[in-house]
Amino acid sequence: MSPEKKHILILIFAGLTFTLFNVLSAQDAIELEKKPVAPPQSPLYYLKKYAQNGVPATIHGNQPIVILGKRNEKGLVEGVNHQGYIRYRPCRRFKIESKPEYGYRFSGYGYDRATNPVLELQLGHSYIFEIDDVGRYPFLIYQPNPAKPFEKVKYKSYEILNNGSDLQQVRFTPSPDTPEQLAYLNQEFSRMKGQIRINKNLAPDDGEVIFLSVNYRRALVDQYISLLAQGFIEKSVPLGTDSLELYDLVNKGFNSGEGWYANLKHNERPGYSLFLLNVDPKPLVSSEKFSATFPRPSLIEERKVYRMSEKLKPVESKIYLLSVLTRTKESDPFIEKLIRQEQKYQPSLVDVFKAIDQINIKKKQRERLQQPLDPYLDSQIMIKLSEARGTSQVNSKRSLEDFKGIRGAFDQLLSGFKNLSITYTIDNESLQTSRLNIIQGNFDQGLLYLRPIVYPVIKLASIPKYFGNHRISKFQDLIEELLDALIQAGSAEATPENYKVAYAQEAFTILYILPLIELENKNFIRKALDVVGMLARTGSPDDMKRARVLLSIIPFEKTDENMVNSFFSAAGDFRSAGNFQDALSIYQQFLNLPESPYYREACLWSAFCKASSDPPQFGAAQLFLEQFRITYKDDGGSPSRDDSIYSLWRLIEALLAYKDPQASLEDAMDKVSEAVVYSRIGYSWVPEILALSAKCYKEKKKTDTAKEVYRELKVFFPKHPKTLQFELDFPEIAKE
Repeated sequence: MSPEKKHILILIFAGLTFTLFNVLSAQDAIELEKKPVAPPQSPLYYLKKYAQNGVPATIHGNQPIVILGKRNEKGLVEGVNHQGYIRYRPCRRFKIESKPEYGYRFSGYGYDRATNPVLELQLGHSYIFEIDDVGRYPFLIYQPNPAKPFEKVKYKSYEILNNGSDLQQVRFTPSPDTPEQLAYLNQEFSRMKGQIRINKNLAPDDGEVIFLSVNYRRALVDQYISLLAQGFIEKSVPLGTDSLELYDLVNKGFNSGEGWYANLKHNERPGYSLFLLNVDPKPLVSSEKFSATFPRPSLIEERKVYRMSEKLKPVESKIYLLSVLTRTKESDPFIEKLIRQEQKYQPSLVDVFKAIDQINIKKKQRERLQQPLDPYLDSQIMIKLSEARGTSQVNSKRSLEDFKGIRGAFDQLLSGFKNLSITYTIDNESLQTSRLNIIQGNFDQGLLYLRPIVYPVIKLASIPKYFGNHRISKFQDLIEELLDALIQAGSAEATPENYKVAYAQEAFTILYILPLIELENKNFIRKALDVVGMLARTGSPDDMKRARVLLSIIPFEKTDENMVNSFFSAAGDFRSAGNFQDALSIYQQFLNLPESPYYREACLWSAFCKASSDPPQFGAAQLFLEQFRITYKDDGGSPSRDDSIYSLWRLIEALLAYKDPQASLEDAMDKVSEAVVYSRIGYSWVPEILALSAKCYKEKKKTDTAKEVYRELKVFFPKHPKTLQFELDFPEIAKE
């Protein structure tokens, strides 16, 4: 079929679609009129408002608490500290006697059978009201309305449970959204009533604050990193690895470590000590002079280890086992130099040597003043040096006992999670209202209900969902739900562009503050890649920076098919937005995987990015094309026309011909026409084919055909970056 006939068929189909497109556009316009003009608040607004808010919860199924947040050194509110502990305080309980003849009598927290008192409640606490005869005298909290003084409408919000019900306990956890003035009553008996005042200042830490270990995942990760840096785990794995897999690795690491320490006895000699070092000792040994009484130290072993970079990426390194004669005074200066080198890897040594240096300054001052020697100073130096040596000296008995002690403490910590459960106690009606709105596509309304529920628990994301098959918490589920809603809202056709940008930035902010690599939940990684695409599609330079930041903290796991798909999709979003270097950095991951089903496509898109850069890099593009053709060496050096990738290959060759001043326009037109003929509307590269085809016809001064091809592009891909870019480049064609 000729290229012209192919275009005619496409245009017939396009004409039918165009009518439908116009109808949908009119409906969309009506819907958009209903939406508010301003986008949502900055995500920092929500974090500031809700992050420090207490989270009402129940632990072990029956103990009501409120989990507290605390600002860390970065200014972010954290709910789980680096050791994996949460801070919480018990709920404040009020016992209430119900007496219709005079009212409610309160006892607890400053009240001793006080009748209808004004209750002073504060953010950072959670309150439980226990009514003695709730079946006859339900306890209702409401918001007074001066305009309608006789209306007593139940206060409904996510922060209050069982309000006005016949359940014995009403639980109320004031939030930033809670009105400052509320009231309580029984609707049948007029004397059972009183006022509630809400103090919006966060309650200070006090003696009630308790710590609880909740993050076995963090303990696993810390132990894994430690064993990796000691060389007891042979090969690093991405920190996104599931928890149970990581537990097996840690166990094997402990077994390996115990075996290694036990075998140290074969290298121990009387009068000699073994030093386990992070810095290569060979240069120091080479620079020193030794004697018969202090022989040259022996390097017993070099072992490969992995250390975590600042971005928590494993970097290959080594550790060294050195045997040194230590029964002679001659060894002391050498050992001090040896241990001083270790300060970079053992921060505790920094303070030790700082103290030694200060003592040496005092000794020199005494010498200058010709004061007598102070034996106390020398003894202090010896004590400090002994302390420093202890950090690097190892032996089979003492070191093995210490190592087993670490393992025992670790196993004891994990055993505490077998029955741990933490339940978020919020009003379910608010959550269901949010979900219903989101299902119906009312994203702004759904998010309005969802944000105050989810933002307080973002600080608790590192509390795991499961320990094995045992459910610990649902905090991660709620955060996923908010991210899903933002991704859906940001991807919906009817969402205004300023909202899409706001949703993308909000999702980025949430993901940025999550400890992604410490979570066992790979769903967050996949969502992060979706958000990378959202940010890339906004076209904003600042959003591109945000997308790059996310990519830098997402581990590329080639064995996870869904993650691989998401990475490739993110590369396409960068490429479509004209960020060819960012796209290339992702395609490079696939070019290192020749067995990947994405390898050929990655070769072609890499060539496309090189050809599209300014100025075009023709040589590099041809090298990528050669990589592609090598994969077809058994098939004559090119794919068959029935292969879906054939049209992409012809597109790349057409682009190179179009960009190359030495090539003819006819050559580019022939190749792009062939790409049109052998493409299908579902191929992701069809917008590129149509855009290039329209450009070629425009260059050839076949303006009418260029308009027809542009119309196809507009109908099938109205919001694709290639369509928008074509309209900017050729406004005279797009206008008509």
